[in-house]
Amino acid sequence: MIDKALYRQALAWYRDWSEAEILARAAEARRLSSAEAWRRLVDLVRFCSRFSPEPNDLLRQEEIEALERYYEGARQVEARRQTYGNPDIDH
Repeated sequence: MIDKALYRQALAWYRDWSEAEILARAAEARRLSSAEAWRRLVDLVRFCSRFSPEPNDLLRQEEIEALERYYEGARQVEARRQTYGNPDIDH
């Protein structure tokens, strides 16, 4: 069984550490130039992208088909609007 008092103490220590870490990062962020902050963001995105799996061909094809259905619907709405006018504007 877990010791509740010890658990609460560890949780309090973690909260204190986490708050101190957040404050330290905020203070450091204020010292960074815009160029350095941008460089760090780009580095982070590049790092994260290495772990992002490429979508498989089936998923990519499904996304393309969904976009085609969406734009076909938009074209139909525009064609109706051109033919019949906009009921919200043209009373």
